[in-house]
This record gives sequence, C-alpha cells and structure tokens, in this order.
Amino acid sequence: MADIIFVVRTNPTDGRHQEMNHWYTNRHIVDVVGMDGFAAAQRFTITDETQRNTHRYGYLAFYEAENVKTAITSLVAARGTPKMPMSDALGPDRGSTYYEAVDGKTGLIGGKARKSVYVEFLNPAGEDSDFAASYVAQTLPAIGALPGFAGGRLLRAHADTPTTPVFRYVAIYELADQALAIQFLATAKIPSPARSAEIEAFFFTAVCERLAKQDALRLLAA
Repeated sequence: MADIIFVVRTNPTDGRHQEMNHWYTNRHIVDVVGMDGFAAAQRFTITDETQRNTHRYGYLAFYEAENVKTAITSLVAARGTPKMPMSDALGPDRGSTYYEAVDGKTGLIGGKARKSVYVEFLNPAGEDSDFAASYVAQTLPAIGALPGFAGGRLLRAHADTPTTPVFRYVAIYELADQALAIQFLATAKIPSPARSAEIEAFFFTAVCERLAKQDALRLLAA
C-alpha cells in the first residue's frame, strides 16, 4: 500500500445521490488521482442503510497518496479551476484527513480493489503511543483473524494534514466475506486495553473499482 491514505467522507445534496455518485466516480476521483502526489483511489458506501442515521457520512473514499505535501499542493492549485470542477450534487458537509500507517509495513490495504471494508475511526482515551502499540499488538490481529476478515492496518493522522482531524486514528480492515465478518464481529471478544474512549465503526461496500494512476491519466488524456 501507499503508506499514506487520504480519507474523505461525504454526503450528497438531498435527493441527488445518483447525480453525485456519477460525478464523483466518473469525474472527481479521475481528476484527483491524475494529480501529482496521488497513486490510486476507491469509493465506498455504508453497508447497512439503518446506520446512516448514526453515521454522519454515507460515503467514503480512500485516496492512496505518495506524498502528503505534494498532494495538498496539487489540490490547492486545482481548486476552483477546470482541472477539478466541483458539483453542487456533493453536499457541503465533508470530512477529510491524511493518515499514515503506524506500523510502517506494507499491509493488505492498497494496491488492489476491495469489495468491502470494515473501518474504525478512533480517538484514544490515554497516551497515543500506548494506544497505537496496544492496538497493533492485540486488537488488529484479533479482528483480522476473525472469519470473513482478510487483515487490516492501523493509521494515524499525518502531521501535515491541513485540518484538525475529527479522529486521530483509523483502522481499515479488508474483508473476504462481509456477511461472515459482520456475524463474527458481533459476538467476538476483542482485546480491550487498546480500545478507544471514542469510536465509530462501520462496514462499507465498494461503489466502484479501484482507480490507479495510469488509468486516471489515460482517461484524462482521452
């Protein structure tokens, strides 16, 4: 994986889901992935419709970034120009944060398309270093080993992220079988020392295939 993931959470303007999805998938992520600093992207929607009432955002995008400063510079330069046209079908309430891998190792997240993911947004109650070490050593392997899961990775907010993150950490788990993962996670006894005082956790289903840099550049050149 690119060790840096730009996580963007969005909602459509009321009644304009289809229009937003068409624009976001077919235009917006193509524009962004084609910029310097980005390598690939994929979009997801929350799996359980009933959770839309408890989760502020219904859509999630993972942008695999090569360099945070370069990515930020590219986005700032393109904003408001024909290089990145926006759509009013995209709702104004959005959240975005650059995250970097805590373990520094190449993991399962990134480098391939994912059909579904389980994501935990986390704010530690205690010291960040203690939380990260405990989560990587205990919680991550415990969840990743459950039936239906294919592994996961913990990431923390990058120091150069331009806005104050709502959540300082995010854990992203790839799923081999979402239905099985939902079933077993509901009854699993997960090691608790590293668990956060504040956590939002949801299952997401892919909206589109992963878009790699070479494919974005080909589409932009067409």
